[in-house]
Amino acid sequence: MNKAELIEIVAKEADISKAVAEKALNSVTGAITASLKKVNR
Repeated sequence: MNKAELIEIVAKEADISKAVAEKALNSVTGAITASLKKVNR
């Protein structure tokens, strides 16, 4: 599964637009990345 497929699934399951789903996914992955960077310091 790639990012575009995940966005499509999230949009469908949450009954939201793909643009909103992409923003949500970017927020989640950004938060996870930031958290992992803090742990690895």
